[in-house]
Amino acid sequence: MKKRATRRSQRGKRGPFRWLLGLAVCAVLVGMVYAATGRGTETVPGSAAKTITDTVKKNLHPSEKTPETKTEKPPAKKTEPQQKASPSSATREEGPLAALSGQKYHGKLAVIIDDCGYALDPVRTLTSLPFPFSYAVIPFKPNSSEALSIIKGSGHIAMLHLPMEPVSGGSSETRAVRVGMTAEQIQNYTREAIDSLPGIQGVNNHQGSKATSDGPTIRAALKVIGGDGLFFVDSRTISTSVAEKIARQEGILTGHNSMFLDNSSDIAAIQERIAEAIKDADRYGAMIVICHARPNTAEAWRRSEAAVKTSGITLVPVTDLLQ
Repeated sequence: MKKRATRRSQRGKRGPFRWLLGLAVCAVLVGMVYAATGRGTETVPGSAAKTITDTVKKNLHPSEKTPETKTEKPPAKKTEPQQKASPSSATREEGPLAALSGQKYHGKLAVIIDDCGYALDPVRTLTSLPFPFSYAVIPFKPNSSEALSIIKGSGHIAMLHLPMEPVSGGSSETRAVRVGMTAEQIQNYTREAIDSLPGIQGVNNHQGSKATSDGPTIRAALKVIGGDGLFFVDSRTISTSVAEKIARQEGILTGHNSMFLDNSSDIAAIQERIAEAIKDADRYGAMIVICHARPNTAEAWRRSEAAVKTSGITLVPVTDLLQ
């Protein structure tokens, strides 16, 4: 009996301890559940959080790594497209022609644009300017017909730029009027070239320093030109040319080139030559000059528009200066 009483006494003493132990276990379990739900996550300072994140990323397999978060930029503001300044804008760059300002020049200047039929963009640019240029089209080129169409469609004078043999003998064209050809050969070629460009009003020579210096050669070509009622301008690629003289003998309206404006392809240099041509036209009263359908030549004229218009010089079609 004493032993049973002792056991009951011991159980009574251990009871409160068991109850406290059970309570502690429950508290631990509740804490674990609470942490698992994310409600008990400890706030980690920024630098420490980054270190932890980087460590996790380094340990991930490449296929498991999450992509970096990209910061999206705010959408760019939509702006209305700026209108290009019109060719007559006062802000146009005048370059070397600014020296003409403050003076008034008189006289007439006719400008022939050679080599139309190669590139078309310069032809489009030049015909869009408010100047009565005359345009000489090289025959038998892929763009010859389209260049002619642009020129005639813009109301300008179209001409044949007839290939002729230079002193060097190496014409840039495979077919040309050459010294040593028979009169019939020259006339057949000239006829074919004229017919390839319907609606032209005149002719000038492409190269031709040798052909225009030889009387019989140039006369054979001029027979066809005069027979069609076309005018002829001697490009004067050499001082010994007799083309203008023989054209007059044949009763053809004629004249000659006095200056090439674009022997240099530099835009500023071309503008300087334009200024020089204006001054010379003022000095002599009238002058014919030649330049070419090239990008920099077109740009030089585009930049010079305002200065040319205010210079006082009168630009005219080449037909106004022929006799």
